[in-house]
Amino acid sequence: MPTEPIPGEEECTTSLCTLDTVLEPYALEAGTRLWMSSQYRQALLSDVLDFIIYENDNSNESKLFSIEGMEAERNGGEVDFENHLSDYDFGKESAEILVFEQDYRNRMSMTEKSIF
Repeated sequence: MPTEPIPGEEECTTSLCTLDTVLEPYALEAGTRLWMSSQYRQALLSDVLDFIIYENDNSNESKLFSIEGMEAERNGGEVDFENHLSDYDFGKESAEILVFEQDYRNRMSMTEKSIF
């Protein structure tokens, strides 16, 4: 005779349930969790799980980054889980960085320039 699962001990069969498990000991804010449950957020949910599990070996930093990222997305922001800045080498001087720095200096006031 089949038995009903005990509440809270159901088998984890959805991506959102998997996310809850992966994020432990952290948790999403209730409103963000509800927002993430939409069928329209499945791609984001998949990106978050890949980011935490496969790209960052379940690190606490990746969990906290993901929570902040989902909350930012919910509030209209954008987060790039595939090319995030934590992998970016800010010490490397590329042509793009040099152009930005030169433009920034050109926009400084005389007072700002004297500080630097």
